[in-house]
Amino acid sequence: MASWSSTSPAVSDCPQCGSVCIGSLVLPCGHLTCRKCLRDHHGSQLTCHTCQHRLPLPKDQGSAEFTSLVQQLGTDPVMVQLVNQRLRGQGRQACLVCDNRDATTLCHDCKEQYCDSCGKAHKKLGMSRDHVLQTLPQ
Repeated sequence: MASWSSTSPAVSDCPQCGSVCIGSLVLPCGHLTCRKCLRDHHGSQLTCHTCQHRLPLPKDQGSAEFTSLVQQLGTDPVMVQLVNQRLRGQGRQACLVCDNRDATTLCHDCKEQYCDSCGKAHKKLGMSRDHVLQTLPQ
């Protein structure tokens, strides 16, 4: 009898591009995409591979409009956990903040992991300025 695994590539892969669905976003149709797919299609539209729903995307991925769209779409917490489980099995961890990059830094005070840019931002915040960050082994 075949067993289901929460780290199965069929479960934690992006339905759009087939890579690990880091930073999963819920499309208006209810299906998922990864942040990389959203960034790769900026300035045009993203077509859901499951139901063919079309989502027009802003031209500039650095714009407030693009940031607002990402926030409106929101993430799927179940997929985030499945992806993190899969990455941990590979000796990797996704950044707590942005979910679309591998974590490279551990904050000893918060016990959370961040990518380089989020770790630097964490050190600039008043409440976490004195936190001790450690580079994670590669």
